[in-house]
Amino acid sequence: MKGRVPRRLQQFRKVVYEPTGRKISREVGAGAIKAKYKELIRKEIERRRLFGRDAIMNELIDFTHKWKPFDAFVDPDYTKYRYSSRELYADALSALLTNPGYLRDNAPKFYEGFFNYLDRKPEMRELYERIQAEINSGAAQRSLVTRTRLGFLKREAEFRAALEKKTSGLFDKEAWGTFFIDKYFAILQRVKKAGESNIPASFNPRYKLEALDHATTEAEGYLSQLEADVLEPLRATGLSAIDMGEYLMLWRVATERAEMANPLGWTKERAEQRIEEMDRDFGPVLKEAKDAFYKLRREWFIDRVKDADMYAPELIKSITESENYATFDIVGHLEEHHGREATGHIYRQVGTFSETGNPLTATVMKDLLLMRSINRNITVKGVVEFFQQYASEEIKPADTKWNGRFHEVQESGDPDWRLVVFMQGGKAQGYYLPKWAAAGLRENPVQSLVIAKMLRASARPFKSLFTEYNPGFWLVNIIRDYKSAVKQLPGLSYRKFLPIYVKAMPKAFKSTLGHPEETVREMLKQKMLISVADYREDLPEDLQLERLLKRYNIHPTVFNSSVRQKFNRFMIHIKGLSRGFERTPKVAGYMYLRNNRPEMAPEKIAHIVRTRAGSPDFMRLGLGAPLYNNIALFSNAIKEGWRSAYESAKSNPVEYAWKTTLYNVFPKLLMFAGSMGFLGLGVKKILDRASEYDKTNYFIIPVGLDKNGKAVYFRVPQDETGRFVGGVFWKLMRNEQPRIFTSLVDYMAGQVPTVHPAAELLAATVEYASGRNPYDHFRQRPIIDERVFLAGGARKHREFAKWASNQFGGGIVYRFGYSGVEQAKTTLEKIVDAPITSNIVGRFVKVSDYGLREKMNLELQEVKALAAKDMLLMNDGLRKMLEGRGEEITDEEFAATARRIGSLGYQYQKALAQMYGNIYTQRLITSRSKAERGVIMRRMIEDNQEIFKSLIPQKGKLETP
Repeated sequence: MKGRVPRRLQQFRKVVYEPTGRKISREVGAGAIKAKYKELIRKEIERRRLFGRDAIMNELIDFTHKWKPFDAFVDPDYTKYRYSSRELYADALSALLTNPGYLRDNAPKFYEGFFNYLDRKPEMRELYERIQAEINSGAAQRSLVTRTRLGFLKREAEFRAALEKKTSGLFDKEAWGTFFIDKYFAILQRVKKAGESNIPASFNPRYKLEALDHATTEAEGYLSQLEADVLEPLRATGLSAIDMGEYLMLWRVATERAEMANPLGWTKERAEQRIEEMDRDFGPVLKEAKDAFYKLRREWFIDRVKDADMYAPELIKSITESENYATFDIVGHLEEHHGREATGHIYRQVGTFSETGNPLTATVMKDLLLMRSINRNITVKGVVEFFQQYASEEIKPADTKWNGRFHEVQESGDPDWRLVVFMQGGKAQGYYLPKWAAAGLRENPVQSLVIAKMLRASARPFKSLFTEYNPGFWLVNIIRDYKSAVKQLPGLSYRKFLPIYVKAMPKAFKSTLGHPEETVREMLKQKMLISVADYREDLPEDLQLERLLKRYNIHPTVFNSSVRQKFNRFMIHIKGLSRGFERTPKVAGYMYLRNNRPEMAPEKIAHIVRTRAGSPDFMRLGLGAPLYNNIALFSNAIKEGWRSAYESAKSNPVEYAWKTTLYNVFPKLLMFAGSMGFLGLGVKKILDRASEYDKTNYFIIPVGLDKNGKAVYFRVPQDETGRFVGGVFWKLMRNEQPRIFTSLVDYMAGQVPTVHPAAELLAATVEYASGRNPYDHFRQRPIIDERVFLAGGARKHREFAKWASNQFGGGIVYRFGYSGVEQAKTTLEKIVDAPITSNIVGRFVKVSDYGLREKMNLELQEVKALAAKDMLLMNDGLRKMLEGRGEEITDEEFAATARRIGSLGYQYQKALAQMYGNIYTQRLITSRSKAERGVIMRRMIEDNQEIFKSLIPQKGKLETP
């Protein structure tokens, strides 16, 4: 029909002739054209014997009532379903296959139209005719049975496949890696597969994911600049954040909201009058603070909103163009227009605020919230773009559903795929990724488990006590982090890094106290540092903005004269020192890389600073970290330390191997030479007296011997991976056959993380309360000296309390010695073991002869082991002799008997008692003292008084043999 009907309708002006002969024109309207067009279409359909949709639909509706009758007036929804095109066609096709004559008689138009169409599809006609032939020949039934059974087998195969998939999921590499190693494990595996060198740094999702985890440092930078540029000048003139908040509100009322209703009835005129009054009373300080606040917001937030391409243009305009815009409600707007998934439900607010709250606080809170939202959006978008380019077969656009306001992205119905969402141009973009790839970009379900919260709450005090509030740990960690940075940063040495480290120290400490200078501010913007944010110190009397500033150690609190507040202030400064020491090598590392590696991409520099400059990246966590890192304390730090070392070794294998040899292996060679006497007898004596633990885990610098003959030496800490390598090398050099294998295994097993102290304390307490002496597995000895434990009484309780104090933080003040005979101490020992100094000086200076004790214990163990072996062999020989199998006694058993001939009589009696005696004779023979034999005899008498009555003397006292 194409081209025919339209050509007949080309005339839009019709010429008609009236009887008068006068020629006139008449306009033809659109309605007339449409009616004429429909009439022509109808005539053409009739001429060609074509079928109209309405006619076919009516015929099939009549047919479906005949084929599968139902009442169309009972359920409108079911009727709608039965009248749908798909169901009508299905009924007709069912009749066509099973009873074509019935369909021909009751739906002739459909029947004719179907076969007219079938003539144009020869393959379909052939299939239909084959089916009909099967039906007519009787083979259809057999074919149906075959297909039915094949269906059974197919379903069984599907069931097996599902079961195999479920079983294999227990050993899924990505599942385990995501849970224990890194929540982004699956994504990073694909980065690794694509090849890091093939991915531009700006496009690499690894760096975006790391930046997201460190996003709180950006908030720290924003707030520290707020404190320095806005709040401190206000306080210097006696003004406060409340004055600033009012000033911001007045400016907004006087400008943007001049034509609108405002809180508490403020109008443009009233606001302008109040602004003039405040400027007159307080001078230019408020105006200067307002300008500084806008400059700050533009630097940290507003410019990022423009670049992020996250929000709709009109929304970006409302955020960025007004210097007087103080309060706005972006989050509600986003959820209303794009759903909760679009905003990302990962944001945290301090307290609550409303439109009538302090505009300064509201603006700061909204800025921080949206900064976090932008960071997350950039990260998710970057991951999606990476998958689209490097793993396109593993990403699918998400389904959407109209909810009455917008097309809302939908969760995947397939459990193997998960939804991720980001915003672009004000619209939510949803994609499905493999479930483990998406897991790290979604809320961590483990985090909200009750057990995870309990473990986190109970472990937090121990972690703080062992690290943040522990000066002894700081000093050791300074050395470890310094050495780690030197080993893991390319081109560095101890000497080369020292001046950079010294320059970085004041910068780092200023930043932890809320006053970062330009270098650290750059690092905060690029999210290189772990934030000093602390969520545990909120006090109910603090205002919202004060809480926020205190959380980031910027303006700790509004202190009063109470003892509690003074103590809080002291502890905040203590934490500042701890974090300053940890931050210093990272600042130094950034300074070094920025000046010496100008060709390196900023994203790569940020990654190296986070992971290799000093402490590892503690923010790289598996989904299971809320559990495993609070059961085995600091396990994540140990894991990340090894990851950092592996990455450093892989990127610069020759340099890393040389540094490890120079800084970790060579010192052990010196120590070994000293222990063998090659460096002099004095050095050998000192090293002999040092404990095996110290020699394995530290570099020992001998000092001398004190008047009691104890060694005095320095312990130099090693970086964590270097400590392990050096320790293994030391064990191999010692070659203590046949203990070399067990010694190595014991040392490597000792590197596992510390179990939650509360669990260890609980287990030891239960064992102690049950009447048993708990065992210290780390030191491989009972917690309480066996003599003290057997003696019992108050002394036993005191010794257990001392152990508990040492184990659970008391050692920060004073570490108690192991129970036993107290030895006379030299002046140096008293200083090293004194309260406070024992935790600081005692970590480096040691006075000990424990190494000699260890050697003697090893020798005694060998003697005892040989004696035990001989006794067992002699007993085997005696048993054979008593059983009449003397000819079976071996030479080894005979030799053992000869070596232990002095105890032959006792062992012979013991063997007789074991074979023929009862419990009393057995215990009498093995008893060691008169008192023990007395107890056994009394039990014998009580058990059988008739037999042993003659043993009782006339005075009623038992005479023990």
